Amino acid sequence: MDANTSANARFSQLSAPARTLWAKSGDPIGHGLLAHMLDVAAVAESILDRESPRTQTWAAHVFGLPTQRVRRWLGAIAGLHDFGKAIPGFQFKWPDGQRADEQAGLSFQSAALNVHRHELASAALLRRQLQALSSNADWIAPVASALGAHHGYVPNPLEIRDGLPRNEGPGWDRVRSEILRAYWTALEPGDGPALDDLPLPAIAWFAGLTSVADWIGSNTDWFPLGERADSLTEHYTQARALADSALDAIGWPAYRPLFDGEAHTETLIRRILGRPESSVMARPLQIAADRLLDQADGPVLMIVEAPMGEGKTELALLAHLRLQARHGHRGLYLALPTQATGNAMFDRALAFLRQLAPGVQLDIQLVHGATRLDERIQRLRGVDASPAESIACSAWFSQRKRPLLSPYGVGTVDQALFATLNVKHHFVRLWGLANRVVVLDEIHAYDTYTSGLIEALLRWLKPLGCSVILMSATLPAQRRAALLDAWGARDRPETPYPRLLMAREGETLAEHVACRRLEPIRVSEIAEDLETLATAALDALAGGGCGLVLVNTVQRAQDLYRALRERVEDPSEILLFHARFPADERAVREREVLSRFGPVASAQRPARCLLIATQVAEQSLDLDFDFMLSDLAPVDLLLQRAGRLHRHERA
Repeated sequence: MDANTSANARFSQLSAPARTLWAKSGDPIGHGLLAHMLDVAAVAESILDRESPRTQTWAAHVFGLPTQRVRRWLGAIAGLHDFGKAIPGFQFKWPDGQRADEQAGLSFQSAALNVHRHELASAALLRRQLQALSSNADWIAPVASALGAHHGYVPNPLEIRDGLPRNEGPGWDRVRSEILRAYWTALEPGDGPALDDLPLPAIAWFAGLTSVADWIGSNTDWFPLGERADSLTEHYTQARALADSALDAIGWPAYRPLFDGEAHTETLIRRILGRPESSVMARPLQIAADRLLDQADGPVLMIVEAPMGEGKTELALLAHLRLQARHGHRGLYLALPTQATGNAMFDRALAFLRQLAPGVQLDIQLVHGATRLDERIQRLRGVDASPAESIACSAWFSQRKRPLLSPYGVGTVDQALFATLNVKHHFVRLWGLANRVVVLDEIHAYDTYTSGLIEALLRWLKPLGCSVILMSATLPAQRRAALLDAWGARDRPETPYPRLLMAREGETLAEHVACRRLEPIRVSEIAEDLETLATAALDALAGGGCGLVLVNTVQRAQDLYRALRERVEDPSEILLFHARFPADERAVREREVLSRFGPVASAQRPARCLLIATQVAEQSLDLDFDFMLSDLAPVDLLLQRAGRLHRHERA
């Protein structure tokens, strides 16, 4: 078949070898390579169809392609990821498939069987064969490397060189060219990028898209084996329909902003809090942030420094609404320091989505290492026979490496930081974070190594079109400067604390905010031994109220808990909370702690109670105590701990 001039390429017009080369084994004849490539291209294009228009505009810009053609071109290139399966070393892996290839006239020389890693072969072969299909070859090498990464790691040049098949015998190169021409003719993606150099974030993003499309397109439950029409174009049309059905089955929602209109700051804050008819007033910090956001002419970095209890979380949710409405961000990821703080924030994020998008099909993921036993996740997946609701937690997204693909997520900061490390499929995480509002809370709380990774993450997120909100009550000036540098902010205005900084393209805006007067805290010292600490805690508890004893190790917390339980008449007045409980018991204790010491609206606050805890109670959890005893800690952490005192107004 002269595929390069055919307006309607057909499977029946292919040579026998081009039709028998397989990509997926299975009875009776497996799944042909060309059919699988078309399937994965269809998935990639369907995914991009469901993304924000801004994602498509960004992709067109960074790849140097017309906006109306970018989805088809990216999908067509993604489908080439398995082109390297057309080599003897791979085809030899399935005996039935090998026999069919031999009957079609292909030979299997023993010297050619040593090269069998098809992802490397794809990168090596496409570097050569794509040049015939584009007037500009500068994009081919980096894109071919991205295609070669779909098994988890970006190959280096030496690996790609070694992936080139040798001593194949006659026919192999000819059949590969035939398959590529037929594929290109059927999809008609047009010429490639006109840019001389593609940016690394764009290549990583494309590697993520390719891997995800391959995972979906390789699932035989969604894409049955075999040719579905004689016409390649018709096969692709049917593959697009199957791709849409697969995305629906996954629970992959089409892009829809949570809020697309104008509203007063207080109106939005009331909706975020779920109290639209109340007399709740927006905090000065939130009003000031909204003023700055009104000047955001593109993705921004906002640094929020204010005392505890000033509504920073609501500010972050407000920022997401504004930035998504104006700049088309695909979703939100809230990154917290610990699993406990992530679990608590998940409830707030879930309530936020229900308030802002009632009845809208959305997906949200709890992203950390201990989510499987969480009852809320089981309910959102519908596995406990609870009534279905519009907001779900897709089981497909929740599998390893995938949670950040969901447009909405709450979890630990390490899950986002994996995107910056050389771990398997790190670029899938980058794809998931791209064009989102990413919120990092308690930004002061990390050690030097983690802080360096956060700076690296910022350097990735900015070119990927993200907006980032960083929040802290006690951020050192050196850390603030490093974060601004990582974003590429040129100026650093000197503004008194409490403050807001917003780095937009070309300048950094700043505003000082007058926050509410904090209750005075009296500080006194006691000896550090457990006997003295226990006595002081019981003396404070004798007057009634709720108290917190925050110690620095789990062992110390356990020992103090046992000592106190032996010295009180009612052991239920003493609670223990740390990070070393089994996941199911820890979740129960988190809920109990929040119900007793949380905000007024949800608390079952006892007349007197004492919580013994480690650092899990130090940050981000909305807990409120009347008195506190603390182990010695750096002053910024002592201030964080003090933020758990007198946090809410109570009758």
